[in-house]
Amino acid sequence: MTAQPLILALETSTLSCSVALFRGEQLLGAKQISEAQHVHGKELLPLIDEVLRANEITSTELQGIAVSAGPGIILDCGSVFQPRRESRMPTPCR
Repeated sequence: MTAQPLILALETSTLSCSVALFRGEQLLGAKQISEAQHVHGKELLPLIDEVLRANEITSTELQGIAVSAGPGIILDCGSVFQPRRESRMPTPCR
């Protein structure tokens, strides 16, 4: 049996800013700031850190990052990313 992938999901296309952590389809944790009023860039990294720490997960353990399509601070990242092992920087899935 293969392990389910750890996926970090980010939503920044509305006034709310949210982060969720999934193992496969199971939600492990989530954090949201409603009515963030365009402070997503300031609030996103602390939200990510909080969700990962609460689940005792490091960013190097993530198999993917999912982002919403649409306006927001992550405009040209594509829809799903897969970390490259050599640099730990996300690479778009094809």
